[in-house]
Amino acid sequence: MRYTSTYSRKQIFLRSNPHLTLLGVVLVAGALILTAHTRVSAPPNMHDTNAQETYWSARIQSVGGPAAYAEFAKYVSHLDAGDQHVLAHTFGAALYATSGLGGITVCDSRFSYGCYHEFVGRAIAALGIGVVNQINASCMSIAGSNACQHGIGHGILASLGYAAGDLAKTISLCTKLPGGSFIDGCYAGSFMEYNMRTMIQLSGDERSVGTGGLLAPCTSYTGNPQLSCALLQPQWWGVILPGLEHIQGSPLFARMGELCSEYTGAAVVRKCFEGIGQMAGALADYTPVASRILCDASSHNAGDRLYCRSYDAALFMNLNYGTSSALAVCSDLSSPAKDFCESYALGAANPRHEIALPTL
Repeated sequence: MRYTSTYSRKQIFLRSNPHLTLLGVVLVAGALILTAHTRVSAPPNMHDTNAQETYWSARIQSVGGPAAYAEFAKYVSHLDAGDQHVLAHTFGAALYATSGLGGITVCDSRFSYGCYHEFVGRAIAALGIGVVNQINASCMSIAGSNACQHGIGHGILASLGYAAGDLAKTISLCTKLPGGSFIDGCYAGSFMEYNMRTMIQLSGDERSVGTGGLLAPCTSYTGNPQLSCALLQPQWWGVILPGLEHIQGSPLFARMGELCSEYTGAAVVRKCFEGIGQMAGALADYTPVASRILCDASSHNAGDRLYCRSYDAALFMNLNYGTSSALAVCSDLSSPAKDFCESYALGAANPRHEIALPTL
């Protein structure tokens, strides 16, 4: 199994966040948008966030938001996921400072949503929680609206704080927003921010376990918020639990599967194992055989393993690893499990349009 040693665990697990792209969020992962504009000077030291924000503010004023964002994408293309995310925050800050609320249409789901995260956070800090509905209306008017709503979740929580009560207020506000998806919209951004603290700093501490235990905060919610929480929970477990350092990461995935099985309700358990599938590809460096080994380590239950593999297979396709790689995640299965897995690999089913688990 090939692990990318230059990434911290947090960076790897944030890199896996484009599970949200498979659900209709626009992902531009391959070819970068080219622009006729040429940078007049090189960006400053990437570790000087104030200088970065100043630089990108000047570029936005000079060539406009879309062209500047294209320049930014080219500038960060050789960096690892963690640095890209941090720098996307500086672009989001510059975008809000120069363009106001209308600038949100420039951001997209690249760089683990960093542009959206900072843009929305700055807007709420400046204008108050009351601006959320206006931001959401802008989100609903653009392609990739769920990625935009995802950023709203991050921004609201960061503005309120990181206590359990702040999360509850954030989820309540998300519930009132029209449009969007419970899987990858405002709820998902809220739970991701609560667990991973990406608005504070990428290299900072993620949430500690606390008195609620490893199943919290999902056990405090019901309905769609709980399903969203369960899908995001393995992202946090993967950072705080031991076991990744062992051969193929199997101890970590076995422990995550044990935790998923402790949730109450078949739908919640399913979403949790799909969340493990989201992690498997990233930790296996999107190598099909390695990622299916990790999924299989998560449970002795064939249905749970199949949920993990199917989500994983869908990611291979939607992250442009190709049909053959997506199908390879399913290739050693026997029907009807193989048919179920391949329906996700080929896009006939996805977490928004689930199909029932076959009799195994």
